[in-house]
Amino acid sequence: MSDYTCIDPGTPASTRPIAGPAPLVVWLSQFPADVPACTLALFHPEEQGAVMEGQMAGWLASPPHEPPALVAGGLASSQLVLLPVGPADFLARDHAARSVQMILGATRYAAQELGAHRLVLGSLTSSVTRNGVMVADYVDRHNAEHPSAPWPLKITTGNSGTLGVLRSFLAELLPGRDTVVAIVGLGNLGKGLLGLLVARRQRRVLVFGRSQASLERALAGMPNTGTQVVASPDVPGRLREAHLVVTLTSSPSAVVHPEHLDAPTVVVDPSLPYAVVDDPGWRAGGHVVCSHAGQLAVGANLDVPSWRWAGRPGTLYSCLAEGAASAIADGQEPGRERHHHVGEPDLAHAAWFEAQRAALGWGQAPTCMFDQPVSVDEGRVVLARRLVDSPELAYKG
Repeated sequence: MSDYTCIDPGTPASTRPIAGPAPLVVWLSQFPADVPACTLALFHPEEQGAVMEGQMAGWLASPPHEPPALVAGGLASSQLVLLPVGPADFLARDHAARSVQMILGATRYAAQELGAHRLVLGSLTSSVTRNGVMVADYVDRHNAEHPSAPWPLKITTGNSGTLGVLRSFLAELLPGRDTVVAIVGLGNLGKGLLGLLVARRQRRVLVFGRSQASLERALAGMPNTGTQVVASPDVPGRLREAHLVVTLTSSPSAVVHPEHLDAPTVVVDPSLPYAVVDDPGWRAGGHVVCSHAGQLAVGANLDVPSWRWAGRPGTLYSCLAEGAASAIADGQEPGRERHHHVGEPDLAHAAWFEAQRAALGWGQAPTCMFDQPVSVDEGRVVLARRLVDSPELAYKG
């Protein structure tokens, strides 16, 4: 356990001022899978495949990288903090208060002990904190109560960055406005994507959520641009109508399966935890699954651990990359010195991140279908065939 710091969430608050040589971005996540609280498998550059074992009362923090350089030139440093709870327990109603406490404790640790400038609420940690609003309020409240020792910490969910990357990816993939698109999960990211599709006047969009009532609440106030929006909680019954499926859920397990589809379909899954898992039925049905669609190719200029669950070597999820880019800019982004990026995705911030990552040379990571490469062209072929074989789907409800 010597390579990781075990922190008790009950650690008392400190008001000492923070100063650091370089802005630090902390990536916060719960465990990637439901594993016993006594076992954690982590990968990092110095110890590939190291397994750390021991009862964890609080959370684990990976050691800061040495030298502390996130990008060549020492522009920022990075650190991973994992909450020792699997996705299902993390989201369970009877664990919600404990999950929030752990997140706020980790936030305090990131600010006071690490001197972090940015905290990225990765994976499901934003889902239980009202899309990060609770964490941002916690930081703001501390700063109001301790003006002589404020935390320099700004909070982001990474949702704006993810939406920007997804917009670019779908613009390359979609053949036109007649493609029937399904969005599985109508949380903040799902609503953001729906807004983009409505703005581009996609003819028909299917949206799926937990209940009809929650879907209707989410759709209230959506502008009418001629897009037919069909809301349904029935994934098994209606998903087969879609040509392209985008999964944006906060479910702890897979929600889309090949038996939900008939004709070959393209499925884009940027979710973490993954909403689509490997199954022989995907290939047997002629479907194209773009796994890990939210990953960016950051190359050798980004010093991050090669975490088994966080992407292939040389890649990083866009939500984490957004926090990294903001740390690198360190207040140079317009308004960043005053604002967190929580709540609903901010399209202006998404555009800023797209420009920032282009300047840093972070492009879309090569697409893959689980463990095998798959090209965007293969997806385009499937979508073009769907329009030829069943064009009526784009025009009828």
